[in-house]
Amino acid sequence: MNSNSKQCKFLSFIVIVITLAVSSVYYKINKPNAYEIRVEDKVVAYVKVDNSIFSKIKALGDEVEKRFKTSKLKDSIAVYKSTVTEDYFIDEKLLDKAIIQNSGIQIDALSMLCDGKEIAIVANESEGKQALNKVANYYADKSGLKVKESRVKNKITYSKKKVMLSEVDTVDRVSERIKDVNLKSNKPVVTIEITGTVESKVTALPRTIVQPTNDLPLGQTKVQSEGKNGQKTVVKQITMENSKIISSKIISEKITVAPKDKIVLKGTKSAAAVNSTLLASPSRGTISSGFGMRWGRMHEGLDIAADLGTPIYAALDGTVTYSGWATGYGMLIKLKHKDGLETYYGHCSKLLVSEGQTVKKGDKIGEVGSTGNSTGPHLHFEVRVNGIPKDPAPYLKSIKGS
Repeated sequence: MNSNSKQCKFLSFIVIVITLAVSSVYYKINKPNAYEIRVEDKVVAYVKVDNSIFSKIKALGDEVEKRFKTSKLKDSIAVYKSTVTEDYFIDEKLLDKAIIQNSGIQIDALSMLCDGKEIAIVANESEGKQALNKVANYYADKSGLKVKESRVKNKITYSKKKVMLSEVDTVDRVSERIKDVNLKSNKPVVTIEITGTVESKVTALPRTIVQPTNDLPLGQTKVQSEGKNGQKTVVKQITMENSKIISSKIISEKITVAPKDKIVLKGTKSAAAVNSTLLASPSRGTISSGFGMRWGRMHEGLDIAADLGTPIYAALDGTVTYSGWATGYGMLIKLKHKDGLETYYGHCSKLLVSEGQTVKKGDKIGEVGSTGNSTGPHLHFEVRVNGIPKDPAPYLKSIKGS
């Protein structure tokens, strides 16, 4: 083989290599990277090459055919391979919307009317009812209501209407529109009456039990046990118009944690009856003024006129709770006895006991005087039961004469 022949073969090899390289680069640059989606030969979208696109498009076509009893959309969609920059791609989630919005297909649908006014365009009555039920459940869920029944208070009707496929509302869009308020009338687009039940946990308050006892003076009370709150489950039946409650009533209550009753003891023992024969005469003298109204004011004790310095005695066993000066009373001694009984000794000239001291019935505790608001020597003697002034006369057999 001569040198010219060898040279020709080499050149041919070089040409083939270059051609393959150029072809490879060209293929890579121009390799299809997208699916071009057309509806009625109109490009509506570009998506990345993904074979799942075909099943999504088929599902959309099947759905439209089921809703509108037509295969027009399914028959009008075509898919081609294409090469575009990524700027042209749309999100696959928006593909269905892009196809519907750009389809240009007319279908038979229904105008949904509320009291004669169109509020939506739906594929069929079933979708209109689904939207109404969805709104009823929305209001019920907001209030925690378990729905028993619901009804639309407006008149809902449907009429046939030929529209573009893109004009038909989805169930979700219809329900959102129904929840709105009509801006012109400031009233709900649709009023739905919902009846159901709601369950709640509430505090069960304890009862107050009053128990009579002879251990306390008549009328005096004492809390033996404070009681404790419990818990109960309350079921209410509620009727609403949209989110507004128009009626509510309790249909059942069940105690889940029993409350503990509050126990209050109420005294039945009459201090007057018990002590009327027990009080010793507080001093020797003559009763100069009794218990009751005097000079337009209430005289809350009785006055025993006696000479200055006459002994004053404790009418009953007790404890000194006060010994000192008191407005109106002058020099005053207060004794506390059992069963809520107290005795007061006013206008003393001398105080012979001090606070906290225990005395026995008949002990000398002071001397008659004329201190405070007094017109002459005497003992002002009071009997109080649970803080309330009582006529001392029934508590005393007699007052010893001077």
